[in-house]
Amino acid sequence: MKEKIIFLAFFSLIFFFFVPPVFADDVVVAGKVDNMGSTTVGSKIVFKDSASQQEVVTKEIDPLGAYVVYVPQGTYDISIVPPTQNGLKSITKKNQKITTDTQSNFTLPSPPNTFNSQLQSIPMNMVYAAAGIMLLLILGISYFVWKKNIK
Repeated sequence: MKEKIIFLAFFSLIFFFFVPPVFADDVVVAGKVDNMGSTTVGSKIVFKDSASQQEVVTKEIDPLGAYVVYVPQGTYDISIVPPTQNGLKSITKKNQKITTDTQSNFTLPSPPNTFNSQLQSIPMNMVYAAAGIMLLLILGISYFVWKKNIK
């Protein structure tokens, strides 16, 4: 009898401490974040009440981009906030009415390609000038090598 009581007490503790609290008016919002090849480690999903802009739930997204959140029924602005070091921008879905269990997926925009953006900021006349100088250098070096080999 004593062993049964200990077992029930242990099971009750495990159940109450490790099972997420779900209340009658809470709903499950689950989904996946497509991160365009970047890691989602450190990214968070944030639920803010649309009317008050008060943060209701913040949860870290798993490394594969999946999340499961329990929230009270309501209307939310749902944001995905990636870590700043990966170059991705936050995105927000505004005024999302959540009344039943819901799936909400996100696609983060691609990070800017810094090399291409730097190239696009260079005026084309400078690119042509640099290409011309390189061509002249190559032709000049080739001429001197050719001339040396003829003697």
